[in-house]
Amino acid sequence: MKSYILKRILFLIPMFFMVSFLAFMLINISAKRPAEIILEAQGVPDITEELIEKTNEDYGFNRPLLVRYGDWLSDAVHLDFGKSLIDKKDVSKTILKAFGYTLKLSGAVIIVTLIFSLILGVTCAVFEGSLFDKATRAIMFSLSSVPTYLVGIICMWFFAVKLGVLPTSGIGDYRNFIMPTFAMSIRYIGFYFRLIRNSMLENVNENYINFLRSSGVREFKRVGHVLRNSLQTAIASFSMAIPGMIAGTVVIESVFAWPGLGRLCVSAIFARDIPIIQAYILLMAVFYCVFNIGADILNAFINPKLRRA
Repeated sequence: MKSYILKRILFLIPMFFMVSFLAFMLINISAKRPAEIILEAQGVPDITEELIEKTNEDYGFNRPLLVRYGDWLSDAVHLDFGKSLIDKKDVSKTILKAFGYTLKLSGAVIIVTLIFSLILGVTCAVFEGSLFDKATRAIMFSLSSVPTYLVGIICMWFFAVKLGVLPTSGIGDYRNFIMPTFAMSIRYIGFYFRLIRNSMLENVNENYINFLRSSGVREFKRVGHVLRNSLQTAIASFSMAIPGMIAGTVVIESVFAWPGLGRLCVSAIFARDIPIIQAYILLMAVFYCVFNIGADILNAFINPKLRRA
């Protein structure tokens, strides 16, 4: 198991270099020169060759590309992404502050999704074909088909404007989490509860379950065995979805004025604030790689066959 984990962790190294180089090249692949991009982002009205040369010297664009990449990567490893082109604030502090708010919202979405997906998936599998099973699938399919932003707007109109029981925006107390968490989690619940249900129904007629049934093992324990073997696909899929939840908060953060990472990145894109965009891309890529490998390791703990393979 140790060798398996070590191999998966070593796989991160080339992936990290590849993604970091792509993020670094973001400012170099534009049709305009990097100095021009920076001066335009800073709102300089008259861009002259003298200003471009001075900017090249200030930012080191006159040095070889690989030398600049090495310096940028060394700083990025130490969580130093430079200064914002717009407000001159430290990018790392800005990113980490927004990331904290995004993690709080994403954490609430993950917890709600896990709880309701497991409850609905297991219950619908145990009572397959019942009225509860059919009604749950119909309702969740309908809700998960509605765009996230529309769910958020409807929730805001009904609970905040019509009833006045929840705040429309901001990051005050726990009530501010209710509507954005519901709007984001509903589509994930609709997908993962069906994934758990279908996986359990595939495993329920396997030979080992028939053996347990013929041996007189109680149904509760049989369901536990089925659930354990059915979770492998859901774990891998859900682990990959977690970075997507973090990166995908941009719509909900915009609807509910949540000062998170997604909203910050959109603002940086419109303002052409390259250092923030580079930090965002690198951070999200690392999250995807880490959670992907984490899912493989977790599946290996559940299924010994994967370790031997």
